[in-house]
Amino acid sequence: MEIRLAVDGRDGDLQSLWEWLRSEHQLRGKVREERIPASAGTMGSTAELIVLLASTNAATALAQSVAVWLIQRRSHVTVTVKLPDGRSVAVKASRAADAEKLVRTVLESAVVQPVLPGQALSVDEG
Repeated sequence: MEIRLAVDGRDGDLQSLWEWLRSEHQLRGKVREERIPASAGTMGSTAELIVLLASTNAATALAQSVAVWLIQRRSHVTVTVKLPDGRSVAVKASRAADAEKLVRTVLESAVVQPVLPGQALSVDEG
């Protein structure tokens, strides 16, 4: 399963998360960066991290790693986890206490629960 991670924060936050995830034993060799061309009427491009998950252990490692990375941020950062079926979850660093549980629930539901494409879940408690 291919998971996309988008980071909204300071310059360098995406690179920081990429390096963080690459250092996770169960995710080594499964994380890459992908440039996304600018949409019509905008300048520049954006990037996302692509994570290939082949097991529930890798999904758990991803959920834990994203949660710990978010908790350690000192700036306003939001990580959006996008599933292949269009569902997504956005977690802010300022409210990352339950990030691991939330991300893990979304990743596990990708295998268990079919939903409408484009359904999103966002967490912003502060």
